[in-house]
Amino acid sequence: MLTFRSRSLLAVAAVVASGAAAACGAPDTPSAVTSEFAEPAGGNDDGAMSCTTEPRLTGTFLQPYLADSWTAEQWSVEFGYLREACISDVVLQWTADTGARTVAYPAGLDGYGRSTTHDVVRRALEAADDAGADVYLGLQVNDEWWRSYASDPEWLSGEARIGQRLIDDLWARYGSFGSLAGWYVPFEVDNWNLAGPQSWAAMASFYTDVAGHAKRLTPELPVVVAPFFNPAGGLPPDRWTKMWASILSRADIDAIALQDGVGAGHASADQLAAWFEATAAAIDAAGTKTELWATTETFTPGFGSMDIGSVVADMLAVQPYVSRFWSFSYNHYQSPQQVDPALHRAYLDYLVTGPA
Repeated sequence: MLTFRSRSLLAVAAVVASGAAAACGAPDTPSAVTSEFAEPAGGNDDGAMSCTTEPRLTGTFLQPYLADSWTAEQWSVEFGYLREACISDVVLQWTADTGARTVAYPAGLDGYGRSTTHDVVRRALEAADDAGADVYLGLQVNDEWWRSYASDPEWLSGEARIGQRLIDDLWARYGSFGSLAGWYVPFEVDNWNLAGPQSWAAMASFYTDVAGHAKRLTPELPVVVAPFFNPAGGLPPDRWTKMWASILSRADIDAIALQDGVGAGHASADQLAAWFEATAAAIDAAGTKTELWATTETFTPGFGSMDIGSVVADMLAVQPYVSRFWSFSYNHYQSPQQVDPALHRAYLDYLVTGPA
């Protein structure tokens, strides 16, 4: 079956974005902060941005390699930009790669080497504590997922056990940080590769093992997943509803941060409502308290930064169905530490003026 890798495309996109910073000159420093995460400020007569504008991004995915070389000052500057943009959630997309047997922090896992020079997890949490922001820690990635998905229950069960060990290890090392706000499970479900009830049950079992373990250890921290869809084939929206209703009726997932797929070239803005509506219907059918969020893609199929007008259009298309907007990725595609500062300024302008 033809498969589509949303996040693996995003990984390539992020690498391209990180290389673009050199062409943009030295980044600006954040302007005076006019809002705090805890108490968003409204727009005012002097043109300050508004953290009441809707829709707006509230979170961003960050891949560990991008931040590995950041100094404490650069971390602080980055969170300053995020504060300006009213973004309070940073999702460290993964902390381990079980295929490569590497980790992005000094893990207590036998047989694992380091993929980063620095302890990216600690640095993210320290900076977030200072900024008053929140960090969601991603668990593991593994390229075998893109080959096996839920078709190999033994492999998937093994990954669930590793996920549990990661949760234990991360909590033991970083549980004292006030900014540690939740867990993210990186394996991305799509509408092409889980075709029927058997694979749905296997995926539900995986989520139950991982999310259930997280809930027992840290009952106050939400568990988030970020599936994607490609309307070119695979399950249509009505079957997508049945799949997610089946999974959610068995697995305790707090939020689905559904990728919109526009940046990856999977979908266009006019196709989004049907898929987000179908996901909302699945949550209703399962009778759970799962929240539906959007992961708004802020890059283009050519791995450039998406213009702010298009980002807003994609958010508006799904606004009736979601309660929060995360992005992939403000850090990689809109931050002045990576790209032309004009992109950041354009988004700040939007926060003042709101949608046209």
